[in-house]
Amino acid sequence: ALSLFAPVAFAFTAVAAACERQTPMAIDRVQGCALALNALVAVTLNIAYSRLLKVASPVTFTVFGTAKDVTTAGLSLDMVGGTITPLQLCGYATTLFGMVYYDRVKQLQ
Repeated sequence: ALSLFAPVAFAFTAVAAACERQTPMAIDRVQGCALALNALVAVTLNIAYSRLLKVASPVTFTVFGTAKDVTTAGLSLDMVGGTITPLQLCGYATTLFGMVYYDRVKQLQ
């Protein structure tokens, strides 16, 4: 699915970005590197996620999907910069606690 959706999403995003600026897109060097690294991390996590399909139960698959989302958000926040609100921090902490708790229950079975 990723190999089918990614090119289409890129095409629509590129057209929208080009129409918005009316000038050639110019991203400074640091932001360009951060964007490229963020994309690489997201693709790597999606590949790992698809490999998990062969060995994991649906619940484990869903938990790892949540872990992938938290990892992507955290790394992009670090690379691109920005702030995180206390409510978002509470949500990430709850998610991470849930994953650790799930892992612990799974080990005890």
